Amino acid sequence: MKKILLFLSVMTFSSIIFSQEFSKGLAVFESSMTVYGERMPIEQKAIVSTPAPISVITQEEIKEKGVKTFSELLELTASALGRDITGNPVERSIDLRGFPDGKSVVVFLDGVKLNNISDNSMNFEIIPVEIIDRVEIYSGALAPLYGGGAIGGVINIITKKGETIPRIDLTYGFGSFGERDQRAGFSFSKGKFSLFSTLALRYAEGYRENDGYRLDDGFVRIDYQFDENKSLSFLSKYEGGAVSAPGALTEEEIKEDRRQSPFNLYDGSRGRHKIYSLTYAQKIGENGNFAFETFSRSHINDILTTGRYLSGFQTNSDEILNGAVAQLSQSISLGKGIFGWSSSLEYQKGRDVSKGFYTDFYGVKNSKVTSTKTKETIFGGYLSLSYTLPKLRFDVGYRRDSAKYDYLDYFIPDNSTEKSFNEGTARSSVSYFFSEGQMVFAAFSEGYKIPSVLDLFAYPGFYSNPNLKSSRINDYEIGYKFYGERLRTKITIYKMFLRDEVVFVLTNPAWFIGMNENIGKSFRKGIEGDVSVDLPEGMTLNFSGTLRKAEVTEGPYSEKEIPMCPKVITNLSLTKSIEKFIISFGGRYVGNQYLDNDLSNARKKLPSFFTAFLNLNFKDGPFTIEFKIDNLFNRKYSTRGVTNGYADYFNPAYPFSARLLLRYSF
Repeated sequence: MKKILLFLSVMTFSSIIFSQEFSKGLAVFESSMTVYGERMPIEQKAIVSTPAPISVITQEEIKEKGVKTFSELLELTASALGRDITGNPVERSIDLRGFPDGKSVVVFLDGVKLNNISDNSMNFEIIPVEIIDRVEIYSGALAPLYGGGAIGGVINIITKKGETIPRIDLTYGFGSFGERDQRAGFSFSKGKFSLFSTLALRYAEGYRENDGYRLDDGFVRIDYQFDENKSLSFLSKYEGGAVSAPGALTEEEIKEDRRQSPFNLYDGSRGRHKIYSLTYAQKIGENGNFAFETFSRSHINDILTTGRYLSGFQTNSDEILNGAVAQLSQSISLGKGIFGWSSSLEYQKGRDVSKGFYTDFYGVKNSKVTSTKTKETIFGGYLSLSYTLPKLRFDVGYRRDSAKYDYLDYFIPDNSTEKSFNEGTARSSVSYFFSEGQMVFAAFSEGYKIPSVLDLFAYPGFYSNPNLKSSRINDYEIGYKFYGERLRTKITIYKMFLRDEVVFVLTNPAWFIGMNENIGKSFRKGIEGDVSVDLPEGMTLNFSGTLRKAEVTEGPYSEKEIPMCPKVITNLSLTKSIEKFIISFGGRYVGNQYLDNDLSNARKKLPSFFTAFLNLNFKDGPFTIEFKIDNLFNRKYSTRGVTNGYADYFNPAYPFSARLLLRYSF
């Protein structure tokens, strides 16, 4: 891979003398496919000119595919894979590039980082799809731009703004297993002021015993444009509710009754999540931008987990994170090309107060066994430079991050300590443009993930490992993009080398007791891409997929495959527009994979599965009707399996289900 990158760099450098005047056109190039490419969405850029594998999902695609949850939306992309961790359809983890723990992806909502302090995990159910204008998914290591934790990828969520014409949307939906969906939205814009707001209530009884949920959402975004160069945005978001967790079953129990949940009848979580942000943006000259954002975020979670031994454990977590980000970018004409630079400074300070209790099977607290307080302080900054010559572009960037944990443990054994991590990461790329809509790029990027609090200091019954090192990654990529009138495609070949990857290792398999360890060296490599073709008669064909391999290369599990990392994932869909109708039919195939915890590759693999959907959207004036069928062929499968070396456990996926949405807009 290094030789290929060197060869491509030499070839592109040598082609300068044969280039044409393309850079000035590139600077103002407008395309239907654009990205912001930075943490705070200020200025759009052509997706074809961005030297990274990016997938963009718009509000139109969300409607076409009938997407219900945010995790379901992410699975429209080539390399994303969702898993039912607790057995319900809304609390899912997302895997990008073969990192199955769901904690290696960083998520931003209009610049506000949403990942939890304690373990870098993400609660995707707090993001209702109706507030989304577009989502940008960046796969691969992007720490030089976005900081720690982004070794699998980055997800940028850009919310809607108020529309010029005042609009009210009222939505009512119902579906299988007692599903109900009630929403109200209001949007308007007048002069310098715009407003977008929503209220939503979603709940369901569920397919299995103890498989229901109730989610309440509220969202407000206010934008004020002082003049054509200055703007101020305020965002407020609330999510609350309760989600049940039916847990996993053995293969024999699934054959007996897939809907049962005899050992987790009272499990679940309750949460309250709030976000506030204020963003000021200003255009500097003709080609400069400055943005400053301050934000506050809180997550309160109460989680009950029982098992097969008529006992349980309840965790109460109260997390607050405050921070600020300043972002500055500028581009100027220099010689035959355009020189650009972008920089950012970020400061975050937060704390997480957690308490743990042993309970009985019903969740009644018996004794308090943990009480901890974690303070986290993060300071980081980056500088990136680009130079666009005719037909060529070169990018380099460097970021430095400092993270400090101050951990207090109020129970014996006392693990109270301070831990500091300092990491530097770099990124470089070279791009060659065949035309305004066609390019090839080669990139190298570093990434890292510092151990989380839960990695370092585990729950009772597990063993802490405060000596964990940061996981580091070197990511090499070669990509091709083409955006034409009828054909749009991109493809990326990558190889990622990891050292000191943190993995949970069972030390007492019978009781699922273990500890987190650095497992030496490992790699991910593969090819991912997608193709979108506009066909005659108003039809569009979309295909995306990935072929990949993940393997340990050093340590006790050398030459073993990484568990829960299928080699093949493919998506195929066909969309047809007929006057007032949009019909979309598609399916997804996921290959087989080793079970979670099966680092020795000794257990039977989780079987491959195929599932399909059908969506019908009808719009006539103010009325919209949407009808969606999931698991069209009623396949019986599981998205996740876990083993203790003696027995295997699975979360059965939902069977054939349907829902109907009715919307009136005025």
